[in-house]
Amino acid sequence: MADAARKAVQSALLDTWSRGPALLPLLTNLGPVVRGGDSVDVPYIGSLTVATSEAQSVSATSLSVYTLTVNRPKFINQGLTMAQMAQLLNGNDAFTRQLTAASSGQLANAIERDIIEHVITNTGVAYHVNLAADAVSDEDCNLAEAIMREQDGVANSQGDLAWLVSPRAAASIKNAADFSYDSVSPQQGGLGLPLIGSINGIPVYTHNAMPGSVDALRQQVATSAVTVSSNVATATVAAGHGFVAGQQIFTSGLTTNVAVGSPVTISSVTATTIVYPLTAADGALADGVGTIFSASSMAALIYRPWLWYAMDGEIPFVELVKREANAGYGLQLFQHLGRAMATGAAVIMHAPD
Repeated sequence: MADAARKAVQSALLDTWSRGPALLPLLTNLGPVVRGGDSVDVPYIGSLTVATSEAQSVSATSLSVYTLTVNRPKFINQGLTMAQMAQLLNGNDAFTRQLTAASSGQLANAIERDIIEHVITNTGVAYHVNLAADAVSDEDCNLAEAIMREQDGVANSQGDLAWLVSPRAAASIKNAADFSYDSVSPQQGGLGLPLIGSINGIPVYTHNAMPGSVDALRQQVATSAVTVSSNVATATVAAGHGFVAGQQIFTSGLTTNVAVGSPVTISSVTATTIVYPLTAADGALADGVGTIFSASSMAALIYRPWLWYAMDGEIPFVELVKREANAGYGLQLFQHLGRAMATGAAVIMHAPD
């Protein structure tokens, strides 16, 4: 190891972790009324009975709730030896640098990705547009907006609507005639997200935790078994996978895979199965254990008042722990997360990958 006293070290840390996380300001923060391990109910009133009759009897009011539970812990436990501290800017800045990477980078990335996954996997097929993942058109954008505005409660809202798009989806959306750079031609948005323009007056923000061409960020689900009958594959997956009929997919890790560049269309889904066409021998695949990936990049039109999050404290709990068995310290960061959304809070628009 080089002598730290003689080795020149660049003082600026190279940022290879942050995504510019700023999704949270788009959501409604319920943190002030709930803490880690607790839950909060967001009540709403169902449809009231309207009759054209003077003899209308008194009808009961249906009061329901969406429940947000703060029970998703995010934890980092990262070690740093004395030798590493000697190499990392001679020790004094090592904790600060590590804390920056952990709290403003990796932990924040994990929280925002968790929320995005929740939005995608809880959006039903009725709220998906352009499932074929063709080039985004004005019709696609307008249909997504129409689906959103047809819902009672959203009506003619403008300021509470926002597009959240992956960089890959943005490349296609920019070609739609209704997309406008306006007078704010790419700049940092007021919420901290890069604001690239608008569609019919609705702001368009980019966030690279949205599913795009990076496999780690794609919508995906592991298969526990796959059987093939009459050239149709039925994959057994965990509940809550979020895939919908008509979606374009490819697979990895199976005996016979759907190639990345030649996706197929999901024919049907249940809570624990995904069915898609596959030309292969009938029966069980040799392993049946692999991964199904969405073949599209994604954009989401969201209605902000129907998306909620809560964290146990606005900053993570941080602690330095002495490591007796290994000269150095462990940096621990912990934060509880909760997230919930109302039905129809997001409309997913698929784009080419």
